[in-house]
Amino acid sequence: MLAHLVTLVLAAVVLAYVNRQQWFFGDDWEFLSNRGFAGAVINVWVPHTVHWSTIPILISVALRETFGLGSYWPFIAVLIAGHLVLVHLLWRVSLRAGATPAIATAGALVFALLGAGSENLLWAFQIGFVGSLAFGWAAALVADAPGRLGRRDAGVIALLIASLLSSGIGVPLVVMVTLLVLLRSRNWLRAAVVGAIPGVIFLVWYRLIGSINNQPAGSASRSVGAVARRTANALVTVAEAVTGGTPQLVQLAIVIAAGWWLFALVQVLRGRSQAQGLALVLVGPVAAALFLAVVALGRTELGAPRYFYVVTAMAIPAVLVALSAGARLPWLQGVVVALLAVIGIHNVVLLKDASVLEATREQALRKTVVAAAYLVTTRDDFLASQPEPTADPDIRVDSLRRFVADYGLPVAPVTAAGTNNALLALLVAAPAPWLFTGAPGPGAVFTAEVRATQSPTGEACWVPADGAVSPRVQLRASGRAEAFRLEESAGPPFQLQVGIGAAASNRKAVPAPPGDPARVVEKLPAGTVLTVDLPAAGGALCGVR
Repeated sequence: MLAHLVTLVLAAVVLAYVNRQQWFFGDDWEFLSNRGFAGAVINVWVPHTVHWSTIPILISVALRETFGLGSYWPFIAVLIAGHLVLVHLLWRVSLRAGATPAIATAGALVFALLGAGSENLLWAFQIGFVGSLAFGWAAALVADAPGRLGRRDAGVIALLIASLLSSGIGVPLVVMVTLLVLLRSRNWLRAAVVGAIPGVIFLVWYRLIGSINNQPAGSASRSVGAVARRTANALVTVAEAVTGGTPQLVQLAIVIAAGWWLFALVQVLRGRSQAQGLALVLVGPVAAALFLAVVALGRTELGAPRYFYVVTAMAIPAVLVALSAGARLPWLQGVVVALLAVIGIHNVVLLKDASVLEATREQALRKTVVAAAYLVTTRDDFLASQPEPTADPDIRVDSLRRFVADYGLPVAPVTAAGTNNALLALLVAAPAPWLFTGAPGPGAVFTAEVRATQSPTGEACWVPADGAVSPRVQLRASGRAEAFRLEESAGPPFQLQVGIGAAASNRKAVPAPPGDPARVVEKLPAGTVLTVDLPAAGGALCGVR
């Protein structure tokens, strides 16, 4: 027990270190922007995409109301705590089913620092997946007893409902625990009650509320054979990612593990007293296979680290018990522990690399969002409402002002890049009229297929040359309140690109509105590049002084 506690403390320190530069990202903002205890845009019972997420929503809202948004630490600390609770539960499950203490402790440490499942260790939003798994395995530990329906099953049912309230991962976990009750008690009534009550609650919720905000999960027309192949391939992919092994070794290990699982299941079904404790871990791979099959049926991509985490959490107790069964001699246990140590180092490296990658992305987004917070508190002439529409689409100008006023979101220009990104999103990604500034003249660059001319009103214009194929004008904004007018004749609409500098990653494609000429009256920051692809069949870009 002491060694296990030491590994939990070590894991907590490592997880705190790799999360030191993480920040709010993506789905975090859906909970923070839209959900609340009263007057929320979306109530806490409506699903997030396909997941019943009431518990993680309540956690996020409570943290927002208590600590504000000045720091990510309260949010990530809850995730780390929930993950370590799950690690401890998996350790207990493994020991109860027959794993040796050394192998159970080493395996729990591997899972504690599972870099292959980094999404669930570096993103506070993933408390939903982690919570479902923790509630599910806690329910399994309580349910792991023979006998008829009793008071302890009320606790099992409550834990399973909590698992469902945390994410869709709760569905295969309800199946897992129901199967465990049936194997342990051989009592159909007990199994039916334990599985039916959470199942009926879930179905009622889904019928009344759950389908309101659901997004299509993908094609459900795959054949049974196709789903089976995708599930098997996904299992191999998970094992390769977690262990770092070659495909051949991983496939061999899976075949051996499947053989052990079948042998152990036969012993349990025959009622062998020494095998009854194995039921607790044998049901985990069933839940993992069911989860992968559902994902394979409805999703196009099975390679996300969050899925690796889920499958590993469901299957690792059975793996540790199987390893213990084949390593009864002390020296063999040492070999297994050494192997787990190598796998653990592999995962720590993966976790470190993932943390650097995620921190780089999230700190760049942080600069944009915090700069946007500065902008929305100092001006109100925005044409768009989303300062970071690609990665953080749930942040809007109104919610950003609320974050600053009520929850202490930092307000600062931060960097020129962050400010420019926010300006581009708020000022450009907007409906017509299309508003730009620039400086015709020395700053203009145009292809040989574009010629300068003068309109009847005396404006300087650029028009396509006769027979032009891809005429283009490029202008660099001076920061002055100059403007351009787009004149269009027959042919396709203007295509505009606006960005900071020459890098393609900093450019935003904007289709110009077809039809009547549009006047531009809005400003862009100095240094902004406006590229106009003129219709070859006609049209003009004219400067308005």
